[in-house]
Amino acid sequence: MGPSHHEPLAWTTATIARSASTRSVSVPAGRFDVTAYTVETADGRALGFDIESASPHRLVRQTGPNGEELTLKGSTRLRTGSSTPPAASST
Repeated sequence: MGPSHHEPLAWTTATIARSASTRSVSVPAGRFDVTAYTVETADGRALGFDIESASPHRLVRQTGPNGEELTLKGSTRLRTGSSTPPAASST
């Protein structure tokens, strides 16, 4: 893997496109129906986002302009209105 090149933060313009239909993708966390979004910045970089079609609309997969890919490995559902995970059971 080569060196990472970070650019200083700067404002830019971008175009966001959403796919007309959903598709199914498989990632380590399972199989999901997703809506694909593409964000293309003014300098030509393109990012892809696969967002779960059903609630809670999790980010399932993200792709970067240099072939980078992030995938959902797992997910834990929290109780509604709670910011802490459920207590572990003692069996």
